[in-house]
Amino acid sequence: MLEVWIAERPGTRPSTWWLIDAPRIPAGKWPGLYYDGKLPELRQKLRGSGNPAWESMAVAPHFLLGIPESWGNLKADDPPVFESQAAYLDRLGLLAPGEKKRLRAADFEPEILRGLSDFEFPTYENILKRRQKERPTRLQTLSHSGVEMHRPPEITIRFTKLTTNEIRSK
Repeated sequence: MLEVWIAERPGTRPSTWWLIDAPRIPAGKWPGLYYDGKLPELRQKLRGSGNPAWESMAVAPHFLLGIPESWGNLKADDPPVFESQAAYLDRLGLLAPGEKKRLRAADFEPEILRGLSDFEFPTYENILKRRQKERPTRLQTLSHSGVEMHRPPEITIRFTKLTTNEIRSK
């Protein structure tokens, strides 16, 4: 299946490849945490503002195609810029035989992080604001004994379990 993907989209990998087959960040970056040594190696940040949310907030790292999903300290006039997937694959020696010959110079151009819209980056705060804006239009109506009640749809929240020692060390 990966061969078909590479034939159709050279210099890129599907999201499942990033989850399962991409090289892992070496164990020891997050000692004692369940994801230590299990997360994909990041694409290099070349320039721009911002830092991954886990560096300044109590959130577990999550990535999309080798780029952190949640951010902090972003500036609209200085968005983060990352190496392309093709540059990442080439740097780590992961291009398939003959794949590099099929790539154009544009495939190696850096990629700018785009947010939820042109004016909103995917920071934790902005995601919460977006959910609050959508809330009135997404309410579900319930009827019980002729009284209408409104409740928001269920929202899945990811939690990270911390041991007592980890809590004390924070």
